[in-house]
Amino acid sequence: MEGEELEGLKKAMYSKKKWEDLGISEEFKEILFSKGFKKPSRIQSGSLTFFLKKNTGDLQAQAKNGSGKTLAFMIPSIQIAHRNVMQDFEAKIPEPKQCSPYVIVLGDSKELCIQLRIICESIKLPKIETDFQSKGVDEINYASHITFMTFGNLDYMVKKRLISLKRLKLLVIDECDKILDNDRFLSNLQRIQKSFPKDTRMGIYSATYTEQTKIQISKLKRTFATIRFNNKEEIVLKNLTHYYIKCDRGKKLGFVNNFLNDFLTSISSGSVIIFVNHRAFAEKFAMSLNKMGHKSEILLGDMEIQDRMDIMSEFKQGKVRILLTTNLISRGIDNRKIGLVINLDMPVVYNKDRSAPRVIDKETYFHRVGRTGRFGDYGLALNVIDFPDLEEELSKIGLT
Repeated sequence: MEGEELEGLKKAMYSKKKWEDLGISEEFKEILFSKGFKKPSRIQSGSLTFFLKKNTGDLQAQAKNGSGKTLAFMIPSIQIAHRNVMQDFEAKIPEPKQCSPYVIVLGDSKELCIQLRIICESIKLPKIETDFQSKGVDEINYASHITFMTFGNLDYMVKKRLISLKRLKLLVIDECDKILDNDRFLSNLQRIQKSFPKDTRMGIYSATYTEQTKIQISKLKRTFATIRFNNKEEIVLKNLTHYYIKCDRGKKLGFVNNFLNDFLTSISSGSVIIFVNHRAFAEKFAMSLNKMGHKSEILLGDMEIQDRMDIMSEFKQGKVRILLTTNLISRGIDNRKIGLVINLDMPVVYNKDRSAPRVIDKETYFHRVGRTGRFGDYGLALNVIDFPDLEEELSKIGLT
């Protein structure tokens, strides 16, 4: 994409403030209105303008948590799928006998993929079929136009020839930094993209881009136009308050118990996510909280997918107000009831030999705390620090 064209795109982010300005059909606009989406955000304007133009290539976009990033790729995905469905219908092209979507959306966890599909189902145009695929899902919707899955499952389905890429028009990668920073995933994506049709485009989205991610993206050898916030501090929501307290590890349970008693009493409908770094600690802490009368659940990556879905459903409905987890749902999960995020363990990066110095994993921290304070709501992030060096680390990223 040439410089002048890119500048025009950036201007569209500010000038196109209505759905109709972006070429959205009246039917689609009414659907968006009915779901409470009255006007596009800046990232939605830029992304939609980009993908509704032909021959603009690939896009990498950075948008802070709660800014409408999901719809920024979901709406173009629906538009692209719908346009191709109608073209094939008019040309009387029969449906393929193999799963062959127009759009594939990749997420970094099954929970995120399921949530993305639910969002898509709620706003999609008629005649659009969607599907979620994982190795634990036996049935494949061969009529799916937009398919949601983790990258590992895409790799599996391509190898097993359970999916065809012949009709693929758009590949979306949500939370792309986490996916692309995995060398194995990147290597497999380099191999898979050789099977893409020549007109397949790619959209990659995240709230944070590390220097490593930028290097990994360059290895894809695709020319990406970029929409990005320049100041990393903008990524942390302005209506999110950060606190920290120094607390010995053995006293964390007592402190959290007292804090939750006050928080859950004063905010009758608020929910809480507690992040820890290790499974064993999560299980022990959840058991202790339940004994103290706090109904809590634990969510871990090696649990059965149906169990994970049931727990997330109860959490979103408010039946369970406290959820303990590792980084499994640190990204992309939307639940407006979450009023508090507790980092019982700070996300840290060690030296390769696991020795000090430890530094805070800034990107993971931003994603974790971004589960609250979304869509203009107020949120609270509480960091429980048990090592002095982490207190110093907090000051480096402007949180003390």
